[in-house]
Amino acid sequence: MIYTAVLAVESPTLVAQTSHSGFESESLAYVPGSAWRGAAAGAYLAAPGAAAGDEKFHRLFLEDQVHYGDLRPEGLEVWPLSVRRCKNEPEEHATVDALLASASGRLPNAECDCKAKRGLGRGYPEPLEDGRYRDHKPLQQLRYHVQIDGATRRTRTGQFFAMRTLNAGQRMMGRISATEAAYEELRALLPDGVELWAGRGRSRGQGRLVLERMLPCRQNDVGARIRKMNGNGLLAQDRIWFSVTFLSPAILLDEWLLGRSYLLGEDIGLPEYTLSGWFSRTVKVSGWHAAAGLPKGEAVAVSAGSAFLFSRKAEGVTREEEYGRLAKALAPVEEWGVGERCAEGFGEAVVCHDLHNLTPGAEDLV
Repeated sequence: MIYTAVLAVESPTLVAQTSHSGFESESLAYVPGSAWRGAAAGAYLAAPGAAAGDEKFHRLFLEDQVHYGDLRPEGLEVWPLSVRRCKNEPEEHATVDALLASASGRLPNAECDCKAKRGLGRGYPEPLEDGRYRDHKPLQQLRYHVQIDGATRRTRTGQFFAMRTLNAGQRMMGRISATEAAYEELRALLPDGVELWAGRGRSRGQGRLVLERMLPCRQNDVGARIRKMNGNGLLAQDRIWFSVTFLSPAILLDEWLLGRSYLLGEDIGLPEYTLSGWFSRTVKVSGWHAAAGLPKGEAVAVSAGSAFLFSRKAEGVTREEEYGRLAKALAPVEEWGVGERCAEGFGEAVVCHDLHNLTPGAEDLV
């Protein structure tokens, strides 16, 4: 089952993208699932008599019974890489998506009606009225500190550091997928009001998060989204379609255990569906193993926002029956994710994202 976790940022927080520690550091705009999963594990081990060998610890953190999703500002989803927005007036002018149009070999015009260039969405899509969207950006601040010489109790020459952190006073929300039994144990460990510490600078009071609540997610009908997408006039009506869009980086491996930049039907248990269009890019993901005091190894991942469109011939199948079968087959994709290390928040995905239905009109295609 999927739950929503709501955490308040109570002190400036720095969760860096890489393990590199130089004179300048910048926090991610969200708290990765791996970071607050580690914070929860730290809270467990801080209890008297607790040990990493406990069966309960294994169930919560090692046996894939709980997946800790990324915590994003206000729980907003990411912009798909297929979205195009006016660079001059993104909130006023129409947002269009290119994924469905790409299946027919066409793309939205590179210029908006106002003749300004179109570009990718920035930040997180915050819905406004009348089908418009605002680029939501979390509040950040630039902080400075110096290193103190232990012998002289004065500032050490050349040791001046700058950090761009997430501001306190913000709310971060994300998804948790858990079995019923594991969820009960998790709630016993993390009741409302519990403090968690994530990121760098904890000795200076940075990275304090407080769990406000954890509630079951509102049910969202996958089948209804599949039907809506298949009713789009840009898609060929002799085929059945669905899309998968990643909300967090996804680690996909080929037969040689090398990183792959695209998703296949086999990855989601639907080998009969072929990849008909996609917008993706790769990123390197790493982290810091706080318990060991060592950096984690880098891995190549498909970035958040990457979108993949799949289809098959509609011959020999009843559409409504196939929609129902797809909804059942794709439900685990949304609940448990796709790819490797999903328990750390990687591979979080949504089926038939509503933003892909913002298709341009025929006059706006090239």
